Amino acid sequence: MLRIAICDDEMSTVENVEKHISTFGKLHGFNVETFKFYDGESLISSDIKFDIIFLDCQMNGIDGIETASLIRENDMDITIIFITGFAYYSTPAHTVHSFDFIEKPFKYEDIERVLNDFLRTNKKEKMTILDIYDEQGQLIMQNVDDIICFKKEKNWRRKIIMCTVKKDIYINGTISEMFSKLDGRQFFIPHASFIINFRHVITLDGLYTIILTNNLEIPLSQKRKEEFKDKLHKFAIK
Repeated sequence: MLRIAICDDEMSTVENVEKHISTFGKLHGFNVETFKFYDGESLISSDIKFDIIFLDCQMNGIDGIETASLIRENDMDITIIFITGFAYYSTPAHTVHSFDFIEKPFKYEDIERVLNDFLRTNKKEKMTILDIYDEQGQLIMQNVDDIICFKKEKNWRRKIIMCTVKKDIYINGTISEMFSKLDGRQFFIPHASFIINFRHVITLDGLYTIILTNNLEIPLSQKRKEEFKDKLHKFAIK
């Protein structure tokens, strides 16, 4: 879950940024929660721990640069992305260690660019990103923790389905090719047609049926049963 604050004294700007962030989350399979503020004072007084702040440089009351300076007194790690109508603000913005800035008027691609850059450079331990191309060739930056499983598409030799907490995505490739890109401590092949994420395993029903969080029943090969139980145990206690 990404917690993103948007702070601008123009309501239309806040709504547009929120709309583009929501679109990004849906397209890339991320859970995103947004928080709206219309002045620097209310943002500073918030107790919420944000991952990203979109912050207008020019606001009534204390401006964005001063707001960022006050935030930096207590938090040097939070990502600050400035929103500005003036390119020259990029210089003072760097004095408060901003991550990037976008100029008004902005479009979805501008928000997508800075969020993609954030995800590529983010070092938080719970955020591991997998670059995947869907069947149309569109890049998807997928949080691996939100992947439930991969399953082979029955009617196609080189097509698999990535099931995530948000939606199912068709991908060109094979089960073995996809597994080579994954962490074998978190993912497992219980059967030739499936890859499962241990994070989304609910239980082993009977001897050879794995139940996942999306209620999908995955067959477990008899010869892989002991390895499955051993790796699941190691994942659970890590």
